[in-house]
Amino acid sequence: MAGTNPRRAAVVVNPIKKTDVDLRALVSKVCHDEGWSDPLWLETKVDDPGQGMTRQALAEGVDLVMAAGGDGTVRCVSEVLAGTETPLGLVPLGTGNLLARNLDIG
Repeated sequence: MAGTNPRRAAVVVNPIKKTDVDLRALVSKVCHDEGWSDPLWLETKVDDPGQGMTRQALAEGVDLVMAAGGDGTVRCVSEVLAGTETPLGLVPLGTGNLLARNLDIG
């Protein structure tokens, strides 16, 4: 639709989870290829494992929130998204992501 803003995703990422790929470049490319704006990147912290970042993403009106990390990051992000209309995306990182393994996506 002409005149509308492109959709935007937020990525709530656990920065201690390492990956063999440039996650920022990969997610940005996928967003651009799909006609979405640059993603909003929000890093978790020791004193906030994701809830505050997810609330910030919702306040900024994103269309999708991706949890990039392990089960703890996914739990914190999904806890805040529960009851909203904003979908959750999973980017499994690390070796202990049981949810991703059970969903056969990690």
